[in-house]
Amino acid sequence: METLIQGLTTINIGQVFMMVIGGLLMYLGIKKEYEPTLLVPMGLG
Repeated sequence: METLIQGLTTINIGQVFMMVIGGLLMYLGIKKEYEPTLLVPMGLG
């Protein structure tokens, strides 16, 4: 549990920004169905 907390505290703003972009790509691919075969793998990667 200590390792998990230590890992979460070292996340910086760039990593958060990339996670938001990945979530946005998955949202567009799944909910809006904009090229799902392209956007979902990009969002997961």
